[in-house]
Amino acid sequence: MAKEWLNENPTESMAVAARLYHLSPTTLRNSIARGKTTVKDRGGQNRVLSKAQIEALKDWIKAQSIQGLGATKKMVYAAVCHLRHPQPEPSMSWLTKFIKRELHDEFHMIKTKPIALQRVAAQDYETITNWFYKYQQFLIEKGIKGEDIWNMDETGFRVGIPGGQTVIVPCNVTELYTPSPKNRISITIIESVCSNGTVIAPVLIIPGKTHMESWYHENLAGEERILLSESGYSNDELAIIWLQHFIKETKCEENGNSLWKLIILDSHTSHMTPELRLMAAQYNIHLFTLPAHLTHVLQPLDVGIFQPYKHWHKEAVHSSIRKLDLSYTVSSFIRDLPEIRANTFKASTVIHAFRNSGIWPVDREEALSKLQKYSAPQQPEIAGELPSVTLQQTESQLNEWKARIPVLLSSPSRRRYSEFIARTEQVLAKAQLTELDLGLATCRETEQRKKQATNRRTVQKGGHLSVEEARDKIDQKAQLAAQKAAAKVARAHKKLQTAAKQALHQAGVTARRAERDRKKRVAALTKARATIPEELQDPIPNPEAESDEAESESKSESDRQESVGQDWEPDFTLYF
Repeated sequence: MAKEWLNENPTESMAVAARLYHLSPTTLRNSIARGKTTVKDRGGQNRVLSKAQIEALKDWIKAQSIQGLGATKKMVYAAVCHLRHPQPEPSMSWLTKFIKRELHDEFHMIKTKPIALQRVAAQDYETITNWFYKYQQFLIEKGIKGEDIWNMDETGFRVGIPGGQTVIVPCNVTELYTPSPKNRISITIIESVCSNGTVIAPVLIIPGKTHMESWYHENLAGEERILLSESGYSNDELAIIWLQHFIKETKCEENGNSLWKLIILDSHTSHMTPELRLMAAQYNIHLFTLPAHLTHVLQPLDVGIFQPYKHWHKEAVHSSIRKLDLSYTVSSFIRDLPEIRANTFKASTVIHAFRNSGIWPVDREEALSKLQKYSAPQQPEIAGELPSVTLQQTESQLNEWKARIPVLLSSPSRRRYSEFIARTEQVLAKAQLTELDLGLATCRETEQRKKQATNRRTVQKGGHLSVEEARDKIDQKAQLAAQKAAAKVARAHKKLQTAAKQALHQAGVTARRAERDRKKRVAALTKARATIPEELQDPIPNPEAESDEAESESKSESDRQESVGQDWEPDFTLYF
């Protein structure tokens, strides 16, 4: 307060302010002095990294992010050590302080989330724009309203895998292992939701061949449907059964007596069969498929429902464990399913999922904005950033200043400057070679990835193999492939030879015909005692005959050399 009063009354002295606010003048003076001192940048000649190295490190971290990989703490530490070489490596505690002190304004730590490569490559704005255009046109054409737009998708649950939980423990406890059920059976559930928040009963697909009495728990509402599959996954037949279930639950009428309904679903093969689409058309249901690898952006169930679905399943498993039900079985899962679904499929959750995916209300921009989160990072435009300079440009600038500066220096300084310039030129040359090597390595890596992606050759279907047997089969296949390739080359060569012979024969026919015409004209002119033009005096050569003569001469020469080689034998008896 005293300092504020002094700021408002600059003509007054510190003694007056201290007396007004009952302070010691020395205390007030020291407080004002502390406020005026500025914190100097720590470090001098003993700094671990120079400012230029810190800026280079920041650019490198940004480059790692743009590549879609990100720099881990170990990678940053390795980069710092590389910049300091050959000086001693700093400690990891220094790195922690360095990140907090130098990097906290521009960077922060996040946890990466894996995503399939196909989904990264599928982040195509044009694909989404075209899909939304067709989708909106279909809604207008059929007069479909929001309450008739549905989304269907399958999701899998590993029955007894709960995952970890955040708990409070005493300070001396560093790890806590909780018991986990051993049941790892996977169940597929087909869910169908409407844009107005309506949800129909699910269809469960359980691996097995026999329906168990314990599955049909009293907690179930009665409309649920349980199907059996050896794999535990959906197939063409089960997709038909699901559609029948949907028709029954939504009270669709056959032969066009009901309004059109639109079901948005992914492009799985079981959703594309003619039988499924014909049955849907009979009940005025149109199956509208999503673009491949873009369901995480466009499908409401994926966007906002399945994640809380898995969360409430995990909570149910943990609750069962705390109640000492350690054998969490399929029956336990079905018993808890109504409560799990009640917590998940709230009307507000479903409506928000449709809105956040842009499906209803139709909003293409919502989907495109979500797409940016999954797309490969873009190079940010930083205001005031220094223009990037290539190694070649740096070398050119160095040569320019190399000629200007020495005239300003004394003889010893000029000699040291020349040595510095020479070492710098060596470093630049090595950097250019390193840049070249990096480019070549990147190309090789790209080619290797392509080869790995396309190498799906099989060795044997079923049965068992030892490593030696497998290698023998691979060698045999490689030999067979080489023989086929050689035969293919031989066929192509023979085909080219045949084509060349045919062309040569045709040229010979044309030449012989032209020679007969020339002889007739010469004979006619000779009989008439007329002058024969120069162009008719020379005979027209026959390329086919010349080729045959050349081949025969070549064959005779090779036969002669072969016979000479067989007849001549060295006589070594003279040397003994």
